[in-house]
Amino acid sequence: MSEYAKTFPEQLRLWRKARGLKKVEAAKIFGVTPEAICHWESGKAQPQDGDMFVICEKLHLDPRMFLRKKTTPLAEMLKRKRCELGLTQSDLAIKLGYHRDTIAKWETGSSISKYALEDICTFFGIEIQERK
Repeated sequence: MSEYAKTFPEQLRLWRKARGLKKVEAAKIFGVTPEAICHWESGKAQPQDGDMFVICEKLHLDPRMFLRKKTTPLAEMLKRKRCELGLTQSDLAIKLGYHRDTIAKWETGSSISKYALEDICTFFGIEIQERK
């Protein structure tokens, strides 16, 4: 079976095993729970689109092969920055003063208010160019 023909659960498991990682260690890399890794590898569940983007980046796969809906560059950047800092959605929610569900929605492409965007940019020390 070619590398491209393998399913997402197989790709994830092979990636983790090739690096000698336990599910707990892989979960930390992706900013999710070990249970999520277990469900993803068994095929019982698929990552949310925001998680899928980061995972595919690590696996060197095209996330469009697996995404359920189209994400936005801002959503992808938010997820990437959060994972770079090793934060869970709950951690980031606490630091920004928002609910975890709000962070999850943003990471899947939901719109972000101007004020929330300012909070995000300030926290991560980045600038986002506004479209006119």
